[in-house]
Amino acid sequence: LLIDDIGLRSHYFLIQYQFDIITTMEIENIKANGKSDPPMSMEMHFREGAQYTGTKFTSEEMKKNQGDMFIIYDFKNSAMIMLMGSEEGKFSFAYDWTEALEYAENMEENEEEVNWDEVNEWEGYTKIGSKNIAGYSCDGYITENEDTKTEIWVTREETFGMENMFGANANAKQMKGKIPENYPYGMFMEMTMENKGDGEKTIMRVTDINKNANVSYNMSDYPKMALGAKN
Repeated sequence: LLIDDIGLRSHYFLIQYQFDIITTMEIENIKANGKSDPPMSMEMHFREGAQYTGTKFTSEEMKKNQGDMFIIYDFKNSAMIMLMGSEEGKFSFAYDWTEALEYAENMEENEEEVNWDEVNEWEGYTKIGSKNIAGYSCDGYITENEDTKTEIWVTREETFGMENMFGANANAKQMKGKIPENYPYGMFMEMTMENKGDGEKTIMRVTDINKNANVSYNMSDYPKMALGAKN
């Protein structure tokens, strides 16, 4: 539901959202014939100690069809806010985000101590080794079912809240069916998911981590859009 439709008001989320860490991930879909769709970029935004995160999706297709899109996940206020920008101007949608409490609880649960050096099996994932990605030491895991084979790499040197970010981003249509469930704790750095039936692959990898970012979004710059209108 739209936040206005359930009687909430703008003071239930922040006037401004500030971010100081941006992690960039490239997403590539490789078809069975070996050809690739144009890649999509996903920039995940964080602020130390903040109870919100943000994600910016960018691709050539999106630029042509709908312009820029930025999604804010406000855990404290249970709100998901979509900020849109195109040649026609800027506008926003605000939704009641009922899953927010679930992700907030997961953040606390994931803080429990586990010696991951001694864990070789985790809820269907088998450890396959270690490697360096974007300057971070990562552990790799593999899991399979009847339809797919998935290899993921995570780091625990830093997380920035990314251990829950991917669960939140599963709500975005750009990520439907591309995020594995219950993977071992850590910051998601790389994934290859292969369809066993047709051989198509989805590859996601972190290409940059900027810990000196200074980005802010003012809600006053993005007027609320009513259904069927941009007012």
